[in-house]
Amino acid sequence: MTSSQESRAVVKELFDAMAVGDGQKIDALLADDIVWDFPGNFAFSGTHVGKTAVFTDLIGAIDALYSPEGRALDVQAIIADGHLVAAEYIGHNVGKDGKKYENLYAWFLEIADGRVRRIRTYTDTLHIHEVLSES
Repeated sequence: MTSSQESRAVVKELFDAMAVGDGQKIDALLADDIVWDFPGNFAFSGTHVGKTAVFTDLIGAIDALYSPEGRALDVQAIIADGHLVAAEYIGHNVGKDGKKYENLYAWFLEIADGRVRRIRTYTDTLHIHEVLSES
């Protein structure tokens, strides 16, 4: 398997784990020194360094906006070039108030030693605010 194929496989595994909320698998796929950049002006926006910050300040805060039911990821593309990966997916969720949330995400990831070392997320943050901030 080439490094591009390996990197693509890591991201595919990450998306599969996210789709079912498998925190243990997500943890195993993230490097200890992960850096995750998330745009916007939310409490969870910014640069999160290390697994503790990612799980507490980013993933935990985002998960708190959603109902546990109705989560799905519709992967549109995963393109890898060596250790660099570009991915696009549509996230389907339900807010705490039952309002449906659907948003397009573009991620740029760096893979090292079979784990995700960096994620830069791009999405419609106004849509997040309009649908989920009022949940």
